[in-house]
Amino acid sequence: MASYLTNGEALGAAYATMAFFFVAAITVAMTPSFRQRFSGSFDSFLAARGTMGAFKTGVSFFAGAMGAWVVYGVPEVGTLLGPWGIMGYSLSLVIPYVGVAWLAPRLTRVVPNGFTALDFAQKRYGNVMYYFTLLVSIFYLFIFLVAEYSAAGGAVSAMTNYTLGDSTGNGWQVTLGVALISAAYTAFGGLAVSIFTDLFQGIIVFLLIIIGCIAGFANSSTTSKAVEDAAQWTDAGFGSLITLVLALTGAAAFDQSLWQRAYAAKDSKTLWKASGIACMFIVPVTIIFGIAGIVGRAEFPEDSLAVSPAQSPPCYPHGPVLSSSEGPRAPDSLGMGCRGRKISRMEH
Repeated sequence: MASYLTNGEALGAAYATMAFFFVAAITVAMTPSFRQRFSGSFDSFLAARGTMGAFKTGVSFFAGAMGAWVVYGVPEVGTLLGPWGIMGYSLSLVIPYVGVAWLAPRLTRVVPNGFTALDFAQKRYGNVMYYFTLLVSIFYLFIFLVAEYSAAGGAVSAMTNYTLGDSTGNGWQVTLGVALISAAYTAFGGLAVSIFTDLFQGIIVFLLIIIGCIAGFANSSTTSKAVEDAAQWTDAGFGSLITLVLALTGAAAFDQSLWQRAYAAKDSKTLWKASGIACMFIVPVTIIFGIAGIVGRAEFPEDSLAVSPAQSPPCYPHGPVLSSSEGPRAPDSLGMGCRGRKISRMEH
C-alpha cells in the first residue's frame, strides 16, 4: 500500500527546497566577483555572453529538459507505447540541443550582439517575421509556464494523495511559491544566476532519479517474463516516435531560453560539447523512466487496461498541458503517483 506524506510534511519539504535555492542564488549573485562579471551592464545581465563553459551549459540544458513532467509523461509513454515511445521521447529531447549547437554559429555570426532567435528573425527576415515569431514565442512561453507550474504543484499533491485543484490539497501553494521565487532570483541575478541554479538542480535531480529508480526496481515483485510481455513493439508506438520528434523539435525552436544559452556559451565548440553533455544526462534518465512505466504495466496489468493509447496521447514536455484531475490512475509500481496526465519542464 502506498505511503503518503501529510500536508505539513509535503509543504515543509517543498518550501525548504525552494528556500535553499533562493538563498543560494541570492548569495552567489551578491558576491563581488559575480556582480563585477555579470551585473556591470544590461548585456551581461541578460545574455552572460560568451562566459559559460561546456559543463555549466550542458547541465543547464539537462535541467531545462528534466521537470516534473518526467515523473508523469515518460512512464506513461513506456506503459502505453512501449520501447518505440521511449525511443521517441529520448530522440525528441536531444535533437533540439543538437539543432541549437548546429544553428547557433550562424545566429551569432549574423547577430553577434543578439540575445535570442528573435533578433535573428528581425535581422534576416524583417519586422513582420520578428513580430510573428515574438507572438508564437509568447504563446509558447505561456503554455510552458502553465505546464511547469501545474506539474510542480501536482507532483507535491501526489505525495499527499490529493488531486491538483482539490481545495484540500496544497498544489496551488507550491505553484505560487515556485513562480515567485524563481522569478525573484532571476530578476536579481540575471541569466547567469539562473544557469547557476540549473547546475545544482541538474546534478541533484540526476542523482535522485538514479537512486529513486534503483530503489523502485529493487522493490518490484514482477517477473522478467511479465516485463518482456509488457514491452510491446507496436505500430502506435512507432507512430509516436515520429510524432514526438517532429512535435518537440518544432516547438523547441521557439524556446528562447535555448538560444539565450547558445549566446552565453563561450564559443561554438563549447556549445557542441554542452549538447553532448546534455544528451549524456537526458538519454539515460528518459530510458530509466520509460522502463519504469513498462515495469509498472507488468506489475499492475489491471491498471494499464484502464487507458489505451488512443484515449491517452503522449505527454509533450515542450507542448500544451494535457491534464485530467480525475482521470484514470496510471501504474504506480515505483511510487510515481501519476494522477491524470500532466506535463512540464523544470524552470530555466
